[in-house]
Amino acid sequence: VAVDTSATKALGLLDVTNAGIRISNPNEFALLGDVSKKDKDFALSSDIDLEDSGIWIGPENYSGHFYGNGYTIKNLVLQPSGSSSNRNLGLFKSVRSNAEIKDFTLEVSTVNETSIYAGGIFFGGVVGTLPTAGTGGVAAATNVIIEKVVVKGTLAIGGTNDYLDIGGVIGVMEHGTSVEIKRCVSELDIALNGTAPNTKTFCSFGGLVGTTTGILLIENSYATGTINVYHNSGDLMLRAGGFVGSTWKGSAADGGFITINNSYTAGTIIAEKNSTTGWSVSGSYTELSAGGFLGSLSGDANDSTITISNSAALNGSVLALCSTSPTTTYGSFGITRANYGRLIGSVFNNAASGVSVSGNIALESMKLGYTTPGSTFSGTSDANGREGETVTAETLKTPGYWTTTLNWDANIWDFSKVSTGSLPTLK
Repeated sequence: VAVDTSATKALGLLDVTNAGIRISNPNEFALLGDVSKKDKDFALSSDIDLEDSGIWIGPENYSGHFYGNGYTIKNLVLQPSGSSSNRNLGLFKSVRSNAEIKDFTLEVSTVNETSIYAGGIFFGGVVGTLPTAGTGGVAAATNVIIEKVVVKGTLAIGGTNDYLDIGGVIGVMEHGTSVEIKRCVSELDIALNGTAPNTKTFCSFGGLVGTTTGILLIENSYATGTINVYHNSGDLMLRAGGFVGSTWKGSAADGGFITINNSYTAGTIIAEKNSTTGWSVSGSYTELSAGGFLGSLSGDANDSTITISNSAALNGSVLALCSTSPTTTYGSFGITRANYGRLIGSVFNNAASGVSVSGNIALESMKLGYTTPGSTFSGTSDANGREGETVTAETLKTPGYWTTTLNWDANIWDFSKVSTGSLPTLK
């Protein structure tokens, strides 16, 4: 890879390798936001502390390779605003085809702002948006790889209008995009506290991805943060998932395909509307959905699909908190006003054939329901069913259960502490 010598000379850098521009301090880190370097490769050579660097504005349409070399980016602060130019938020506002982002820990937080852009906010710890094909012949972002990334901290937002897609790693994947998320961890708490009255709002929050209409692979990864999507009024769709908030597919070319292998979630998942008003939308519906892996699987003219195999829903609670008639149905959609599930919160009728599940488990003590604290699962335990096979915490203390029953790779996962009640971690 060619080195950007003009930039490195300007900074007086001495340690530049063929990995591209080496970053060792906050001033050098700022080069990542330089629009002229959106196709350059970057490599961290030390931990980066951005405590005194203010609000981070990430690069758009980044198509290079970012190598973290195992270092940590600390105190990255993101802030939504009322401007359409700042609707995509993340370490990278957006990325393009063949971008690779690997091997670092990101500690991120938000400065809350209630006066946000009405056209929607796409908010990811690592990437705000994988954009669809655009004007001027720009292709949709495909073949993106995000690997060995750990995200910690809090993404929180206040008043809302229109769309909010928030994920620990990616905010939104648009039509025709594709990404592989491998050996990644989200310990990020994600929260919406929406109090704006009489809004028509779509909110989709996920431990790794907010919303996808593209092709998404999640493999050997886990998410443990709390996801709490709350709104007190207005016409709403609120979706929360341990990995993904929602997916849908509008046409055969769009995507809407999710594959999850050898991964687990363990955070509390809540979608809540605490209001008796705003439940009727002309020609549409208002709905809450919360799921251990996926909040909602919906379709349109064509089916969305999700394939989940050898994965574990170990959440403490999965709740769709609703104060008014939670079991009211919505016509031919095949869903109710409030929906929850150990693996998937809701599946629309026209997407039901797109669910493929095998070898999955769910924690016996998980609480589910329309009210807090919820109750434990009373349905059919089935490793090849939509609610998974019920397992106890004691079962999970045996390393061989993970490697033999779930077929997880001991070269990737560390099971050394599971006998004490801890969950596996990535090596």
